[in-house]
Amino acid sequence: MQDIVTASYALDLDEFIPKLREYLTVVNPYKRQFLISWISVLASVPDIDMLQYLPELLEGLMGMLSDTNREIRQATGKALQVQQAHMVLCHSSCCIVAGVFTGCCCW
Repeated sequence: MQDIVTASYALDLDEFIPKLREYLTVVNPYKRQFLISWISVLASVPDIDMLQYLPELLEGLMGMLSDTNREIRQATGKALQVQQAHMVLCHSSCCIVAGVFTGCCCW
């Protein structure tokens, strides 16, 4: 899936992320697993800065952390840990303006 995403110039994240945010409210565990896999794939693409979209996705991801399905909780936790690791690595002050994370400029 990562190869398709990175090879596609048609994926407009500014349009895709709001739709993804809407879908994060579904309760079907298979759909949730699919959505988390999309977030993980997008986060693994070097040219995509998912940290800038994290505030939009955070509410839905936090809801998934309380899912009754253990696999959903674990996958969500792992996806959030990856984002946290990126934030720790990105310690540059250029990424924070007026106390708000504005995206990673360290890559």
